[in-house]
Amino acid sequence: MLAAPVLPAQTVLLNDTFSTATNSGSNMATVGPQGTQSPPSSAEWFLIDSTNASATYTNGSPGSLAQVIPSTANSAVIAYFETPGNQQTLNVGDSIAINVSFTVSGPTNVADGIGFGLFNSGSTALAPTQLGANLGGTTSGNFASYAGIAALINPNVATTATTTDLDSRATGSNDLTSLASYTAINSPTGTATIGTDNYMATLSLTYAGAGNMGVGFTLNDTTTSTTVAAYSAAGTTSTFPTQFDTVFIDGQALAATTLTLSTVNVVFTPVPEPPVYVLCGGGLAVLAAASSWRRRRAARAA
Repeated sequence: MLAAPVLPAQTVLLNDTFSTATNSGSNMATVGPQGTQSPPSSAEWFLIDSTNASATYTNGSPGSLAQVIPSTANSAVIAYFETPGNQQTLNVGDSIAINVSFTVSGPTNVADGIGFGLFNSGSTALAPTQLGANLGGTTSGNFASYAGIAALINPNVATTATTTDLDSRATGSNDLTSLASYTAINSPTGTATIGTDNYMATLSLTYAGAGNMGVGFTLNDTTTSTTVAAYSAAGTTSTFPTQFDTVFIDGQALAATTLTLSTVNVVFTPVPEPPVYVLCGGGLAVLAAASSWRRRRAARAA
């Protein structure tokens, strides 16, 4: 019996449109983490460095998570799409991607000013009670076990310069937002300025084997249906994680006034299992043999 070819099936790990805040419209620096931890439909969001930053989670369809970027400190929001300790594992050929729909106000020329990343927490989850200095990064070891890959963009490149850094982060640094803890995989140059339109940032990772990761990034203006940036790189390092459970979206000091998220989506795409191809090949062989037998039988009958 012929088996139809089976294409890789995507699994949606998270598709959060910000509609489950307990204190909708309130500052997360005051009321704490917001959102219901119920992937794939929603996640609980934490504000890093809430002593300096602020973020407002507003329910809607979609809602929004509007992060105010300080002028004196870096800040970020993170969420878990898998339970730390039960991460999504990439086998050879598997891919994982984060898609972020966002707008920016007041973008400025700051290298690596806005980042989008996928991380492995090292099974170290944040607790809802951790705020303020506990999430300040430099005052605790909360993030020392976090490793991953991020695309860091300059939101307002007026002249030819580094527009995007595709970076990896190894374990060891307490501060998740510090650029000093990141190592460049690829640093393309050009000009790319974000305006007041709606944008979609996509970071995709494909595991190619031990120490090898294919990294791709695109930034699309969804208002005008144009591509602002598109880069890819083949990264090689023994520090690349192959398990992921965390999304990370940050803003460096002065990079913009606000960074507003409307959708955060994470998808996993496995490669088909080898038996699928064997079964398909076997089915095709049976069909070809049957067709040949019918032709020979018809020829003898004639």
